[in-house]
Amino acid sequence: MVDLIIWDCDGCLIDSEHLSAEAEAECLREVGLKIDAQGVIDRFTGMTGRDLFVALEAELGRDVSGHPAFDRLYERVFEIFERELQAVAGVHEALAELDHMPMAIASGASHRHLKFGLSHTGLYDRFEGKIVSAQDVARGKPAPDVFLRAAELMKTEPNRCLVIEDSPRGMQGAHAAGMHCFGFTGATHGGERLHKQLADQNPVLIFDHMHQLPGLFAEFKQ
Repeated sequence: MVDLIIWDCDGCLIDSEHLSAEAEAECLREVGLKIDAQGVIDRFTGMTGRDLFVALEAELGRDVSGHPAFDRLYERVFEIFERELQAVAGVHEALAELDHMPMAIASGASHRHLKFGLSHTGLYDRFEGKIVSAQDVARGKPAPDVFLRAAELMKTEPNRCLVIEDSPRGMQGAHAAGMHCFGFTGATHGGERLHKQLADQNPVLIFDHMHQLPGLFAEFKQ
């Protein structure tokens, strides 16, 4: 049933969502939005920069894409990553056990963000040349574009792909692409709230530690 595993990156491979949210919340407060890191996770996880600015303009009544607060966003994120970013617990071991399976990444993040985060956690070499960013397609998640591009890149039919996702928007995109989807809640930002949000999207299953993935995948393939 499955010939390709497509990973979301932030929150599935690298434990980054809570770190990025801290930096993003700082920027958003500077442009006038009352929000904390958890609010960023709840509202904007999986959203591209383009879509974020559309949402902010609708809420604030003005275009803030040129606001100087965003000039240092990458630097703020990367400073936090340098200090604190780690791979999701157990993901190196899970990838080693699933090494027989072709894999790719489909992410709403920029290539710059992806290369930095994956390199910092020792994951970039495994996925080099198999990474699709929202920068590569017309529409980010929840549109299916990044997932379909990843399947095309790996020469695999969409219905033979399994997506690992930690966000409702990403799961919507995977389903719109006609792909199977496992929900993951084991990163630092996970918990009961995220579990419920993912359950509402009707994934095949939801798991909360990467050491479970090889066994769950074997069962699913049967």
